[in-house]
Amino acid sequence: MKKYLLIISFLFSCFIVSASELSEKANVYLFTCQPGDEIYATFGHSAFYIEDEKTGVNDVFNYGIFSFDADNFLYKFLKGDTWYMLGVQDYDYFLWSYALRNMGVYAQQLNLTADEKNELYLALQHNALPENREYLYNFFYDNCATRLRDMTEKYVNGQLIYPEPTDTHTYREVVEMFTGRNTWLKFGIDILVGAPADKPISNHQKMFLPYFLRDNFAEAVVDRNGEKQPLVISSEQLVPNFPQESASQLFSPSNRMMYFLLLIAILLSVLPPFTVMCMLLFIAILLSIYDIRRKKHTIWFDVVLFSLAGLIGCLVTFISFFSIHPAVFPNYNILWLHPIQLIFAVLLCIKKLRPAIYPYHYFNLLMLLLAFMFSLFAQSFNPAFYPLMSVFAVRGATCIYNKRQGAF
Repeated sequence: MKKYLLIISFLFSCFIVSASELSEKANVYLFTCQPGDEIYATFGHSAFYIEDEKTGVNDVFNYGIFSFDADNFLYKFLKGDTWYMLGVQDYDYFLWSYALRNMGVYAQQLNLTADEKNELYLALQHNALPENREYLYNFFYDNCATRLRDMTEKYVNGQLIYPEPTDTHTYREVVEMFTGRNTWLKFGIDILVGAPADKPISNHQKMFLPYFLRDNFAEAVVDRNGEKQPLVISSEQLVPNFPQESASQLFSPSNRMMYFLLLIAILLSVLPPFTVMCMLLFIAILLSIYDIRRKKHTIWFDVVLFSLAGLIGCLVTFISFFSIHPAVFPNYNILWLHPIQLIFAVLLCIKKLRPAIYPYHYFNLLMLLLAFMFSLFAQSFNPAFYPLMSVFAVRGATCIYNKRQGAF
């Protein structure tokens, strides 16, 4: 259903309003939409709504239109070569689409002069033309919220003054406000986002997230020739906010027969990453004690462990060195999640080569130590990283010990 909703939304976005100018009775609103269950909707959404009873304009200008069906979408998304577009949607349809997905919509009426409204509207119409509507999406610097912020600043005839921030945050910290600290989404983001995301950002930069844009607009004032007026003159909730489902609610009782087959997936969706990694560390310690006592090494466990680390390391390497996403380089996770892990896992399957790759564990322990040191002052690590790193350290130390005992 949601897939078809996106397709319909895309088709509606192709219609451009015909009115060339607004009347003096026109109003401009900033829409802020509640975060949704889908990953792409985790941080909410922003849009401009312009109404004019006299000319019949009743349109929502939405910079968040994209298509999953675009050629090589996943590759382009990872590389940062993702193109979004500005679509124009009917007011009633826009609200209906968000109500259908249980996502609230909050409206703020902007205090703009007639000339400012008209200039903004003409600019939006121009940007919505087929030859102009696409733009290179950038999560931190150029998205549905930053475009609205920048256009408001450009077409307000005066100085737009935002409230002074009461505290400082980093990109990683403000993202955490919406993903949670101990969640799998945050875990994945922390793997791919590097050290630049840990630098303090300004209040202006925080407005890349719709809720920060809404809150700053609510307290902003416009200085027009020494006369300060609030940017927002009224606010209302057009679609009520809905409680978001937790991960445990995603599995219907009607699917109980599938629980056994999907046990790992269920555990990953219900248990937080830190808990899962601590459980994995506990298993690794027990297995290592067992290996030392029987003077043998459990090869299959290390093959699986290092294969997964190597595959993730390939992704980290690609994102770090080939992606144009911001804040992904340098990424010190590459010290312990790197493609060499995958090569090691392959060689570990070849019995004759196992003794030759024994020195790799010394290298890996050194990389783990360096990663830990960089996590103290250069890049913030997810808490779940530490027990996972400890798993590699425990297995590496076990291999070294068993090799010295002639058991490897």
